[in-house]
Amino acid sequence: MLGKITEQDYELYANIVRSLGVEVREGRSRVEGRSLYYNYNNDLFELHTGTLNQRLQRYLSASSNG
Repeated sequence: MLGKITEQDYELYANIVRSLGVEVREGRSRVEGRSLYYNYNNDLFELHTGTLNQRLQRYLSASSNG
């Protein structure tokens, strides 16, 4: 499950998630924006500052460049 947040709200939501005591992983540098992944009840969730369309466009550009 993916949840989009604004860049300005990233730290607020990241701190809330971290305070829940769930397993948290920082995002990967291969995508634009900031991401935080967390596991709750064996479900993987993501907070991300970019849109799905932006991410798909980046993946398409990367695959067409070789």
